[in-house]
Amino acid sequence: MYAAINSNKTPCTTLRLFPYDQFLFLRSVLTSPDYRGQGIASTLIRYAINQHPCPIYTLPTPLALPLYKRLGFIEVKQKDIPVQLLVSYQRLRQTHNAPTVMVINPRLG
Repeated sequence: MYAAINSNKTPCTTLRLFPYDQFLFLRSVLTSPDYRGQGIASTLIRYAINQHPCPIYTLPTPLALPLYKRLGFIEVKQKDIPVQLLVSYQRLRQTHNAPTVMVINPRLG
């Protein structure tokens, strides 16, 4: 878990990474409403990416898709989704219209 903390020592943005054998899964990024639109989430995601040399997958909401694209994440074809993520992907697919799996591989970039 990573957090961006303000001068009052209160979290502005947090993110959770779950480890798997060959990759990490970026499960959630949450920003307090008072701090949205200031680039804090982008900065925190970049920081987390730079700390890990392995691929990082995420299942962004439709609203977050442009953010992940700007950060360098690319869409993954369904056939290339790691087996460990298929359950999460299938669950989201039932509640959202065509969810996207995205990945960034710091070793290649």
